[in-house]
Amino acid sequence: MSFQNAHDFTMPIYGSLNQIDNSHNYINHSGNSALKSLIEAACLQAGHEAVERVDRPKCHPDTRLAVTDDIMNWVNSSNPKERILWMKGPAGAGKSSVAQTIAQRCKNEGKLISSFFFSRTAGNARDDGRRLVPTIAYYLMLAVPPVRELIVTELERDPGMFEYTPMEIQFQKLIVGPLSKVMADSPTTIPGIPNILIIDGLDECSD
Repeated sequence: MSFQNAHDFTMPIYGSLNQIDNSHNYINHSGNSALKSLIEAACLQAGHEAVERVDRPKCHPDTRLAVTDDIMNWVNSSNPKERILWMKGPAGAGKSSVAQTIAQRCKNEGKLISSFFFSRTAGNARDDGRRLVPTIAYYLMLAVPPVRELIVTELERDPGMFEYTPMEIQFQKLIVGPLSKVMADSPTTIPGIPNILIIDGLDECSD
């Protein structure tokens, strides 16, 4: 999978994220090499609420209402025709502002798994496409705690996954597989599983 030279791309995949309080709601990897490798491979600064994202834009109140309402209608649809929403437009049109606003709204409504805002200029690995899957996996463990053991098991089975495994396989093993199993095993005990993933700025990805 390569995002090189992609343009004007914001992709929420039908999904959502629970609130993360930086003071206590985090994953402690002490004594767990699998979790440590995941955190080291991730870029937690790329999330929509990361402190390091001092550049984070958002829509001013009462602006972009038509666009944001259309996207949220799609997010809240029980049976959308399309599972991927692609937002495009010229540079400076405000796509990242809209993505930031939607990410916050989805988080507030308990629908967001993760967000990733690529940037070539941030200087904190936010332009590294290899960081995408481990970042999503990290936030997925916060949003849906029952997947944690499944993700850790996969990483223990293949400790070098982030060194040589293609992104498609990483995504299947760490995101799709664990989430599908949890949903199949506990369809009623875990209602309203988050299901939104927002990716912004693919044209800023170096890989």
